[in-house]
Amino acid sequence: MIRWNHNFPPQILRPPPDNNTRLTAVGLMPPAKIRRVFLKLPGGLLQRQRDFRQSPGLVADGRDMGTVVFPDAGLKIFLTASAEVRAERRYKQLKGKGMSANLPRLIEEIRERDERDSNRTTAPLRPAEDAILIDSSALSIDEVTGEILKAARGLFNDE
Repeated sequence: MIRWNHNFPPQILRPPPDNNTRLTAVGLMPPAKIRRVFLKLPGGLLQRQRDFRQSPGLVADGRDMGTVVFPDAGLKIFLTASAEVRAERRYKQLKGKGMSANLPRLIEEIRERDERDSNRTTAPLRPAEDAILIDSSALSIDEVTGEILKAARGLFNDE
């Protein structure tokens, strides 16, 4: 997460490595499925997501954050990588936790999810027209962070 305050330099906040375990644990309901469940509830998830937006800002991660949830956001980053790279990253993550993983199957699952999300009727996967596209396939975490900070500085320093 990057915390941006116009009066101070941006702070890069990274959760401890073990903190990420809860978010990506295999066996939990996938976030996309959770969202579909919430969309069926009265009021849905959309307003709940929008309610998190408070000064000085919010970093939101999701496939429709820039197009549906926060279409008026000042800075939108559409972060992508090839299915092969994303599968390799997930494979290493699972193996690092001592879990079994099948790289070809992960690639297939990611491609299927991308296809499904790109063609869904409600909030299809696509970058917002004013989003900055960053392909992280060949970039390190620090390089991606640098690209995001460069975009933020360029946008907010011009105001």
